[in-house]
Amino acid sequence: LEGCLSFLLARWNQRGSSPVTSALAAPDLAPDVAEQLRRILQTRVLRPVAAALAAEGIGADERRADAELAVALIVGITVGRANGTLPALIEFDIDQLVARVRRAVLGGGGRPPPEPNRHARPRERHDR
Repeated sequence: LEGCLSFLLARWNQRGSSPVTSALAAPDLAPDVAEQLRRILQTRVLRPVAAALAAEGIGADERRADAELAVALIVGITVGRANGTLPALIEFDIDQLVARVRRAVLGGGGRPPPEPNRHARPRERHDR
């Protein structure tokens, strides 16, 4: 699961805003756009996340909702980091964010997520 979440966070973090991430953050979409976005997400994002969740032992009944929850968290994190509205999240590197998303999706078991690395180099902002 960590590899899948890391890939999504890193990719969306590097690319910044794209038509897909912009549409995911839009509050209302035309029905045909929403359907197209659902197909893209299912193929490119949700299936790999669900497969990773299956490898974690998550049952089929819970997998879809948990995959969607993970993607929603990642989209929110990515948008909030990119536009600066969630400044605390900017302090975390990808591994730290993944640990927190994993904990949120799979439950509170295990060790607590790492604290932000306050000495890390700030990530680059890509002005659009």
